[in-house]
Amino acid sequence: MIVAGPILAGEVKIEDKLAPKLHCTIDITIACSEPVDVSYTGNVVVTDCSAYTTVIDDVFADFGECGSPRGQFLRTWIVTDIWGNQSSCSQLITITKFELASVVMPVDITVNCEDLHLNLSAIQPDATGRPSINGAPIGNGGYCSASISTQTKSSTSVPEVTLYIEPGR
Repeated sequence: MIVAGPILAGEVKIEDKLAPKLHCTIDITIACSEPVDVSYTGNVVVTDCSAYTTVIDDVFADFGECGSPRGQFLRTWIVTDIWGNQSSCSQLITITKFELASVVMPVDITVNCEDLHLNLSAIQPDATGRPSINGAPIGNGGYCSASISTQTKSSTSVPEVTLYIEPGR
């Protein structure tokens, strides 16, 4: 085949110049007993046409045990694609202070005396249930600044267990 006229040739270079698109989670307020991890408070949704890395930077402001709010996390996601394009967004997580009125006590239970004789931990909070706020147990760490202790009385053949919640510990 004979081609008449000029022939054009060239190269096309495709570059990704756009930063990743982020859909950040909303600011939230959680109880002092609730977890602050990303699986609970929400994660960023990233849209990009190439591979990317995500860095999470948490900055905690502690307003003290009696502070209202108890504290705040400023969580910032920094997303960088393989071409160096970068986007970021932030979420403010406010942690409410410990309020005794917000505590929900576990349901009353009956422990068999034989079970108690064989296992003294049968009447401890890990076995009987822990007080909670918004369904998250207190006295297990977190930001509630409260402790849980028990007292057993044996004035009769049936032990009586009292659960104490002490703010500020």
